[in-house]
Amino acid sequence: LASTFLPLPPCSSLSLLRMNYFSTLPDGSIDRIGRWEAKWRDDYNRKPGFHLSDVNPNLKKYHGTAAFDPPRDEPILVPLCGKTLDLAWLRDEAGHRAVVGVEGVPQAIRELREESLHELREVQIQRGAPAVAKEERATAWTTAAATEGKERDERGEWCMPNGINPGVISIVCTDFFELPASIFTLATEFSGTEGTQPFGSVFDRGALVAVPPESRPQYVSKLDSLLAPGGQILLVTLDRDGGEGPPFKTTPEIVEDLFLPLGYDITLVEEHVHDVKGKDSKEFVLVATKRKSEKLL
Repeated sequence: LASTFLPLPPCSSLSLLRMNYFSTLPDGSIDRIGRWEAKWRDDYNRKPGFHLSDVNPNLKKYHGTAAFDPPRDEPILVPLCGKTLDLAWLRDEAGHRAVVGVEGVPQAIRELREESLHELREVQIQRGAPAVAKEERATAWTTAAATEGKERDERGEWCMPNGINPGVISIVCTDFFELPASIFTLATEFSGTEGTQPFGSVFDRGALVAVPPESRPQYVSKLDSLLAPGGQILLVTLDRDGGEGPPFKTTPEIVEDLFLPLGYDITLVEEHVHDVKGKDSKEFVLVATKRKSEKLL
């Protein structure tokens, strides 16, 4: 997929600043979580500006319509979910069998459990025996019940009653960019579903706009690797004048540049005025549909 990415524009002083948006750890790896952990700990006071006190109105308006009607028996992914109320709505009102969020900051998930989703419990998910590589395991929170007092089956993997829990919410706590598909597959198995591309749909309200432009191709590539052919992504993005992100300017043209080379059809469903940090901005609702044919146009 890397060969399909569009070339980045020449580095300006602004883009050079954004190259330091994430910090580098002593081992040379990129720390994408540290800046957000600091914000949740020191700045947000349980009220981050991007958090909505109700379900996202665009999700309620378009889920189940001709524009975005994902299969309820296939897992839906909510990347960079924070403590959104959308997770519970997708399970309780929209009827999804498995809802999987991804959030790198444990405090955000703990606040979600304390404030609304009280049945969340913390578990460790991993593929295979306890000695697996670090990248093959992760911390998660799930609403699925444990199996009669035990947490692992004979394979050393997480198991649920009869392998099936209809209506399960799970949140994987890790760096979305680094997590392998096998971990997502395990998270969806909490509800008895599985597959090499485990998700039938995605709801992205605040993820793509929070990713700095230089990292967007990698983010979209990760989404693509997790979404089954024919799957849909409901995107809520914005166009804002002035000010440094996040949220970063993400117009329909930018969305097309990111998704079209990977074999997606893009539909602009709606645009309207939306307040961002006290200023009027344009908010866009789009649907990206992954073509079932792997041959790109």
